Amino acid sequence: MAKDLRELYCATCRSREQHVALDSRDQRQVLRDKTGWAPDGYWMCIRPGCRNVRTYWQDEPFDQPFRMPPHV
Repeated sequence: MAKDLRELYCATCRSREQHVALDSRDQRQVLRDKTGWAPDGYWMCIRPGCRNVRTYWQDEPFDQPFRMPPHV
């Protein structure tokens, strides 16, 4: 199955970058632990060194930028 990619604005890169939907079980669990909510609709910037997480509709859904840990 191909990864679901979207070009979205990344608030930490301050430019439009490719984002991937959170589809791995580990990524979804990290976000669920952080927010307490279902991780559907969240996207991660795939620019090297970024990994900032956002929703499709909101550039900055968290008070502080949330970056997916590199080991996940």
